[in-house]
Amino acid sequence: MDIFKDDLFKNKFFLAILGVIIAIAGIIYLINYNSLESRCTRSVKNTAVFLTPSTRLQQLNLNTAIKQQVQDCLRRGGP
Repeated sequence: MDIFKDDLFKNKFFLAILGVIIAIAGIIYLINYNSLESRCTRSVKNTAVFLTPSTRLQQLNLNTAIKQQVQDCLRRGGP
């Protein structure tokens, strides 16, 4: 299937469906990015600037170490 030969991007139904799918994906991304847990996690990770992990094991250790601080941030209601 050659998209340019079939003129799929000129089809109104295809463009409408594509637009709806992109809009739904964008809304889901914004909801996840602005969630309280995500904001608390970013806040705690930004305070741990000196602990930048270089390996996968260090990344797992950092996530385990900041889990309690993220929970405290969630209980407070935000960063």
